[in-house]
Amino acid sequence: MLNFLSTPLTDTRTLERFYIPAEKGASLDLDSLEVQEFIERLRNKNIVVDPTLATFDFIKQRNGEIADPYKTIADFMPPDVRRSFKTSTMKIADDKTAKRYEASYKKMVEFVGRL
Repeated sequence: MLNFLSTPLTDTRTLERFYIPAEKGASLDLDSLEVQEFIERLRNKNIVVDPTLATFDFIKQRNGEIADPYKTIADFMPPDVRRSFKTSTMKIADDKTAKRYEASYKKMVEFVGRL
């Protein structure tokens, strides 16, 4: 998704690689010609995408919450690891931002489904 949301000036070696999809992902039109041509190009060249999508679940995690991929194992982990599961790395200042990031993550899931 980052390919469709960044500019040539975006330094994807920074945290922008996470903030841009979180901020803008929900607005990406998966039915756009650009996205459809990209998917078709991958299909025509037999390119396999391995997105490890669960690693991006953290973009919607707020402080004090456990990210979905870790909820089922958190109770079996040492206390320090459990505490670390509740630490958000994204700056989610308010409910509006949280909803936008949640919608962006859902769009990522949908995009992977289309791929």
